[in-house]
Amino acid sequence: MHGSGTGQSGRPSAAARAQATAATAALYKRQTKEVERSNAAALGAMVGVASQAFSAITTVRCGRAYPNLNPALGAMVGVAS
Repeated sequence: MHGSGTGQSGRPSAAARAQATAATAALYKRQTKEVERSNAAALGAMVGVASQAFSAITTVRCGRAYPNLNPALGAMVGVAS
């Protein structure tokens, strides 16, 4: 008994399984295309926000670089007035 895509034991052949898997993957990709597109847009927006936030960060290495620094804050970071 040789059916379409089946071996002698009646189980699907490797080629038939590969075709079924490919068809399932193509349908999944087609159905989720809009979700993937919106995910990419959201990720792009998050990257933009993070980039802007990190570019605004400054590191204070020495209180003497900021002469108008509050003396109490200078004492906390170890800078004498």
